[in-house]
Formats: sequence, structure tokens, C-alpha cells
Amino acid sequence: MKNTLLLILFSLLFIGKISAQDNKKATETPDTRILLSDKWLGEWNGEMKVIGVPKMDKVDVKIIIKGEKNAPKWVWSLKYGTQPAREYELLGKDTQKGKYIIDEKNSILLETYFSQDVMTSIFEVEGNQIMTVYRLENDNLIFENTTIKPAKVIKTGAGDKDIPEVKTYPIAGFQRAVLKKNK
Repeated sequence: MKNTLLLILFSLLFIGKISAQDNKKATETPDTRILLSDKWLGEWNGEMKVIGVPKMDKVDVKIIIKGEKNAPKWVWSLKYGTQPAREYELLGKDTQKGKYIIDEKNSILLETYFSQDVMTSIFEVEGNQIMTVYRLENDNLIFENTTIKPAKVIKTGAGDKDIPEVKTYPIAGFQRAVLKKNK
């Protein structure tokens, strides 16, 4: 009987210790979210070179990114030349997988992906596919837009079990800006 009581007491203590360790692990779980670092925050300015748009070869660009540390929500303001600034929000959707949403505040929501200081989105508007890439490189924010005409697809390859059909799309325009942070 005494041995049985000791066994029960020992079992309860052992289970209690495991439970306490599990609770400690749950509260000490590392933050695995993929978030913009503070390096992204601030006002960025530069000139965007434009290729493929008649009578337009460059335009001034300003991007302002504001947010709180470790909060998956940022103000994202984008201004081209003399046009009014476009006030967007960058919202975390599944930050552990690097998925975000750019809310344009007009019912347009663009899914975007973030990893290793590169943010990429691909969307289609008015028959054009656009790939937008923001990338931190050294002390610069690189901002690129590539416009593709999917209606003008070029098909090559046999399209059989040995050689797949391959589709290529003409690039209708390319824009690139190297932005510097205001200090």
C-alpha cells in the first residue's frame, strides 16, 4: 500500500513537471513570423526609369513606409511625380509563410509575398499582368514593375510527353527605381 502511494505521488510529480515544461515551451515559442525589419521604415526617394511607355522615360518616386516594430501592419504611401500619393496598407495575412495583403483602400486587395528582404506581387489589371518587386539592397530600396501582355502568348515546344509546351509572354513595359532613404 505504501509503495502504491509512493508510485502515485511520484507519477503525479512527474506529470506535473512535464506539464510545467510544456507550458514553459508554449510561452517561450520563438516568433517565426516573417516581418519587415526596421530597415524598411522611412521615406524613400528616387527616379524611376520607364521603358516601353511612349513619351515617358522617367518619373520621380517617393515611398513612405511607417509601422510599429513587430506589428504585421504598415502604412505604405506611394507617390509618382506630381500625382497625389496613394495611401495603402500592408497587412499580415499569414506572416509565418511570408504572405501579406496590400490594401489599396478602394476594394482592391493584392496578395504579396515577403522573404529575405524581397517583397513580390503579381496581379492582372485591364488585360495586363504586372509583377511588382520591392527589394532592399545595401542602403537602397529597389522598386521594379514588369508589365506582361498575356493575350500575346507565344507557344513553343512539342507539347507531348517528351517535350512540354512552353508559353512565353512579351514584356510590354519595365520600370525600375533605385530609392535612397531620407536621413
